[in-house]
Amino acid sequence: MEALCREWEEVRSRLDSGRLPKLFLLIPSPDDFDRPFVELSGFICERLELPPEYAVNAAVRENVLGVLLAIETDSMITIVGTPGSSKSSAVDILC
Repeated sequence: MEALCREWEEVRSRLDSGRLPKLFLLIPSPDDFDRPFVELSGFICERLELPPEYAVNAAVRENVLGVLLAIETDSMITIVGTPGSSKSSAVDILC
């Protein structure tokens, strides 16, 4: 992501002769790429009826979003992670 941002900055600097508006072709930050997914996963998890024993953290949000998209698109998904990283919890929450 950082390499992409550096490349974007290089391209913009070649185009900029001091006349471009400050926000034109603004160099994105790495957060700009992640934000839509974070917001969508948060939106989905806020609307689910979760048992009180589930803590909604970043891993749960990411896994719930991935499993939900796989279900909706009839796609296969493999969730890989260390033990305790909410893989089974995401399936339990949705199924």
